[in-house]
Amino acid sequence: MKKLLIIPILVLGLFGCPSFVAASGASTLVIDEFRTRLGDSIYDEYVTLANYGSTGVDLAGFAVLKKTASLGSTPEPIYTFGAYSLAPGQTVTLGGVDYSGTNFLLYNGKGTLADTNNVIILKDKGGSTVDSVAYGTVTYTDIEGTALKNPAKGVSYKRTTIPENNDNSLDFEAYFPPTILDVNADKIVISELLPAPNEGKEWFELFNPTSLAVSLSGLKVCDAIGSVHCYYFPETEVLAPLQYKTYDQTITKITLNNTGDWLELRDSGDNLLADSGGNYGNADSGVSLSLFGSDFMWSMTPTPNGQNFFTDTVEEETTVSKAPKSTSKKVKAKLAAKTTSQIPGNELVEEVSLTEPKAGQTVVKGAKTFSEDGNTTLGYLLIILAVLLLVGYNLWERRDYARKLYDKISSRDR
Repeated sequence: MKKLLIIPILVLGLFGCPSFVAASGASTLVIDEFRTRLGDSIYDEYVTLANYGSTGVDLAGFAVLKKTASLGSTPEPIYTFGAYSLAPGQTVTLGGVDYSGTNFLLYNGKGTLADTNNVIILKDKGGSTVDSVAYGTVTYTDIEGTALKNPAKGVSYKRTTIPENNDNSLDFEAYFPPTILDVNADKIVISELLPAPNEGKEWFELFNPTSLAVSLSGLKVCDAIGSVHCYYFPETEVLAPLQYKTYDQTITKITLNNTGDWLELRDSGDNLLADSGGNYGNADSGVSLSLFGSDFMWSMTPTPNGQNFFTDTVEEETTVSKAPKSTSKKVKAKLAAKTTSQIPGNELVEEVSLTEPKAGQTVVKGAKTFSEDGNTTLGYLLIILAVLLLVGYNLWERRDYARKLYDKISSRDR
């Protein structure tokens, strides 16, 4: 009898199942673990099935489906099995298109698990529900007990009980994987962003100034104003030494407001690693905010995936009615003397030194300024000239009278 018990225990150990063991004779096929996607456009989710029974299971015709709050009463397929058998103690993982694990089956249905309010359902080839796991708020006939809480980003749910209690809140626990940040993660900088492109999508750029590859696993970039959105980097994302890399709105879903916004790079503990210099204010079309040294400056030459290059903004005459305000406590996208401290390779080509405009001053970018004092002086000169012209005209009109008066005065002198 002891020998018979040892055999299934060894089999379970070989296939890496959790520390608990199914009771002898149990025929339990269950949803064992799942995780939703880490980022809004990163489909690295997965669902794992396990056979905790003592006999193999033929999965041909079995299907894993999802049922969200918006799907009505009809679930959508994630994966439908062809010829596939699951031995006692074995597991099988179904993964999304960005899943980085090994030995998994790629989704072949409509796929993506909802981030919130969803049911994952395992059905046999006859269409009967074998197991289900619900999280959040969703209505479905085969929910087992109390649904789980909606999972946080990067958190998976793992089964902890066999035989199961047929109650999700008792059978699963949240698993928070330890996040190991790259030791050089805090050296990554946000090097450029384009809030108002002339064509295509908005984008931002990261730069790795070190001589080592840096993993972005566990990091996220978030905007700061309006409808705030975060982009979570895939676990496999790496920046090579001295690499510039651009991430556009198609991937990140981040919208940069044209009237003011900024970006922040944060780690899994929400600690700030880098930002784009504070609120950049109004953004002109086709002009990028680029990093030179420790300052961000607007440049007419966006350089996605490459070293930053500065050219001055479009020459246009504007009148400043109020003293300009700083766009940030940290840094201005300012008109200033040429910066000599730069990110390696970034170029400043303008050799001009411009001062910031004062109230009432007319500014022509890239040209000399004409001050309010100059306007006043010109006005006085015009008034004096007008007075002289008026006096001269009156003297000319009265020239005969002046001649007679002169002759009369002269005769008396004689």
